Amino acid sequence: MDPIERAAQQQLAQYEQSIQPQPLTSIPHNIDHSA
Repeated sequence: MDPIERAAQQQLAQYEQSIQPQPLTSIPHNIDHSA
């Protein structure tokens, strides 16, 4: 896998995790400060 495709896969994984509802324990505390 070339670096460009690898980076795209990582961005896609991060996006999928960000739109999925997560348990409160897995949400970073900095989200509360940014709200």
